[in-house]
Amino acid sequence: SFNEGDLLTELVSNNFDNVTYDNGMLMSIENFTTPSDWSKFISIYVNDEMSMVGLSDIKFEDGTKISFIITEFDPNEWN
Repeated sequence: SFNEGDLLTELVSNNFDNVTYDNGMLMSIENFTTPSDWSKFISIYVNDEMSMVGLSDIKFEDGTKISFIITEFDPNEWN
């Protein structure tokens, strides 16, 4: 649950363990930590679509679905 004006970053930090951010990027949550080589990272999805902004910029309201997806970096897909 949340109240109007709550920040998504604070809600995540208050409801999950091992939450860390670096320059606004979610680097760890629960038992996952982004490795230093970024071979895997946390993608943020809003209503089943990859977010183009970070958690602090996501506008949410009741019913918004936020997902954290562990994503494997494939350099062939990013070229």
